[in-house]
Amino acid sequence: MNSVSVYQRLKPDANHTYKLIQLPPSLQNKLEQDTNHSSLKLELKSNKGHDNVVICTENETFKLRQNNHSNTILLMRSMHNEDTNNKIVKNAEATNVTSVQPPQQNWLVGFAKCPYIYELAPVKGNINILEIPILHPSMLNDLKKLSKSTNFAQSPNKQQLLKSSCCSKTEFQHLLIEHLICEIHGHCFRVSRSLEVEILFHIITFLISRNQLSEFNLQDLKEVVKLNLNWSSSMVYTVIKKYSYSAESTNAEANDFEIVDTKNEISNNAPRTLDDAKIVKLFGIVELGKTSTTILTQEFLLNWKTSLPSFYNVPLEITYLLGYYVTIQQGHIQYINPDNLSSDLGTRFKELLNIVKIWPYEEFVSFIEPLVPKERKLDSVIIKYGRKKRLGRDKFVVCGR
Repeated sequence: MNSVSVYQRLKPDANHTYKLIQLPPSLQNKLEQDTNHSSLKLELKSNKGHDNVVICTENETFKLRQNNHSNTILLMRSMHNEDTNNKIVKNAEATNVTSVQPPQQNWLVGFAKCPYIYELAPVKGNINILEIPILHPSMLNDLKKLSKSTNFAQSPNKQQLLKSSCCSKTEFQHLLIEHLICEIHGHCFRVSRSLEVEILFHIITFLISRNQLSEFNLQDLKEVVKLNLNWSSSMVYTVIKKYSYSAESTNAEANDFEIVDTKNEISNNAPRTLDDAKIVKLFGIVELGKTSTTILTQEFLLNWKTSLPSFYNVPLEITYLLGYYVTIQQGHIQYINPDNLSSDLGTRFKELLNIVKIWPYEEFVSFIEPLVPKERKLDSVIIKYGRKKRLGRDKFVVCGR
């Protein structure tokens, strides 16, 4: 039976502080495969005003969490090395010791104590969009002057925003498009909902007039920028990238999100196709938001159709807007803005039941599903806070207990 001798330094090394990080298997494999230590870069990030710290790779984000424990963890190394031998000999000579036993291979010395370890958990990256000013149509008269104003001059550019965002570079590219963030005169802006609809309306009308509704490329949209002098090309390209996808893809899920660079705004001029499902949902949400009370479903569908550009013929179904309405009674719906609801699952559950006591199952689920952890089942959450009742063969409702 082999034995190991363990020793501990009486004084820690004042020049170094050691931290332990427990790596997830995916990240560990990447580090082990990166033999040249060049392709994989790890970056430590934190948003202003937030305690969360993340570690980012090129395309993934991991939340860093400190796990305290009562166990003693020693970082150790073998004493059987040349430096250690030399130190032992020198110490022996200084103390007039004539014979010194050299360290064996199974001698270990602890050089640091770790009362906690850091754990990494994969999370979705995010951008602190509250720091990015919103651009409304009424502000477009003089963008250059606007970018120098007190409120907007403090807005970062894209590179600064990337450094301060808790997300990987790949996720950042997606989030720029998702939140409609564009860079104008060296500052980032968010396109407002009203401006988003206005730009999209003009783009669709332009493509219909050119008979390019089924396929187009970003180069074709330069004419749209020329026709609307108050719009920057960055605004137009950012909006259309959110509501279109590469024509080479088989569906809209394969959208090719790329940063719209200010110096080279058309980084990919491949043929694109409009994402009709996203577009009609946007116009539907805007039109539904105009209703202050309940409205007949058929009346709303007519208003929704007339809000779209002329000759833009796409099918409309009220279920496209799940998560934004509730059926009050047969043939009547009411708009609900999910942004006005609590982000706490239990609180949102109560808020929804305060609006309507009995909900159609699909409509209720569409409001709580974004808050339910992936490992939990929807029905188990409903049973925890309320009840799920069967009204027919394939019809269910959600109500309070």
